[in-house]
Amino acid sequence: MSSQITCVGWVKRGVAKETPDKVELSKEELQRIISEAKEEDPGDDEEEVDEGVVSEEASAPAASEEIKEERDDKEEDDELAEYGLDKHDEEDIATSNLGDSLAGLTVFGTNEEDPYVTIKDTDQYEREDFQIKPTDNLILAGRAEKDCCNLEVYVFNSEEDSLYVHHDILLPAYPLCVEWLNFDPNPEEGRGNMMPVIDVWDLDVVDCLEPAFSLGSKKKKKKKAKKVPDDSHRIWRFSGQVERVVWDHFSPCNFLASTEDGFVYCLEAHSDRSVFTLRAHDGEVSGMDLSGQIRGCLVTSSADKHVKIWDILGDKPTLIHSRDMKMGGLFCGCCCPDLPFVCAFGGQKDGTSVTSLQVRISSVAEAFSSRERLVVNTVSGASSSEMDVS
Repeated sequence: MSSQITCVGWVKRGVAKETPDKVELSKEELQRIISEAKEEDPGDDEEEVDEGVVSEEASAPAASEEIKEERDDKEEDDELAEYGLDKHDEEDIATSNLGDSLAGLTVFGTNEEDPYVTIKDTDQYEREDFQIKPTDNLILAGRAEKDCCNLEVYVFNSEEDSLYVHHDILLPAYPLCVEWLNFDPNPEEGRGNMMPVIDVWDLDVVDCLEPAFSLGSKKKKKKKAKKVPDDSHRIWRFSGQVERVVWDHFSPCNFLASTEDGFVYCLEAHSDRSVFTLRAHDGEVSGMDLSGQIRGCLVTSSADKHVKIWDILGDKPTLIHSRDMKMGGLFCGCCCPDLPFVCAFGGQKDGTSVTSLQVRISSVAEAFSSRERLVVNTVSGASSSEMDVS
């Protein structure tokens, strides 16, 4: 399996700590974490191999290899002796006097003291990149590779046209979803994976090896389904398995659900009525989000490699634009909370892509630019039409 981005999420501006803390573990703490990891994964201790005993079948090929290496070494020595190269290292090499050529050089203690050096040190660039500015957004991306999985924390700044990985967190399981918790004064994010546990990480801490806390239990319990006698619970039937669910923050009683067979449903929480049913894609609708500021702007992404922008105002969805992202099958998509037309996508290849829909697509600008915004944006819009980080 190649590297894939399986989930993305945003952190709004001004909530992250300007200079994140770095974790310094003691030997005892590190040993405790290693011991706990071994207890959780006992599979490594099931198979034991006796390395001290070598069979006769294994020793025979080893002996033949030694004989072959000795024969090759002898032939190489004969070739060196034929051309006199075996005594090449013994010859006296005349060394030139470097004193005259080095006499004109002046050594400075630091680059700041050298008047000819006008560029910054690498350490200065690293310090500036490590610092999170009030105009920075954070993008959380779950990356799954063959041997490991991690959560990458990107810094995105639309004013400076920059996007880079600030730090990453090693994950114990395949990441399925990620969400920033906006109700805690310390910016943290929750991440769900293939295990029945939700891990909550502190984004203000760098180089951490374990979450701040975890929700759930790894013990499997069988529960019998019980009938609900009242109307406190509702069940909706869909044509396929549900992939994504989002609340409509402009209409709190409505929510949208996407399915594996390409449909998007808009439903009312207080009734069984479907507001609308939309055949959005040919493949599963793996990513779906509503613009945080523009009413009726719906963005969907799919395994069919396409991103589509819809106008769902008036409960009659209209396709505004469709685009092949050239990222293979898309697994996720999410809208920026501070910039209404900026979205992040992740898929099978090319890492995380951040795209400004309004800049690149004239039809999107025509459909939504004149529409009233929920929040007045005090900073300039995204100057870059598209940025990618692999």
